[in-house]
Amino acid sequence: MFDGSGLLHVGRLEHLRVDLLQLFSSVGQPLSADMHTYISTARKRNVSEHADYPDYFDEELRALVAERDAVIIQRHGYRFGD
Repeated sequence: MFDGSGLLHVGRLEHLRVDLLQLFSSVGQPLSADMHTYISTARKRNVSEHADYPDYFDEELRALVAERDAVIIQRHGYRFGD
């Protein structure tokens, strides 16, 4: 998504509520108090039970993801297993 500055904004699902509110603000999209509250507090939907994500990666796949997504990993401070 691009914000009002013309820069690319990458929203992180693990911070979706905060990132979404920041994006609306950065593009000048006004939100009512009710909408702000809803985004901040609505119950989670489409939630499923699953293992932690590192359980789905073997060493070969970890290396491939690290290589292909190095820019995103570095930019956002991701570390495998966090």
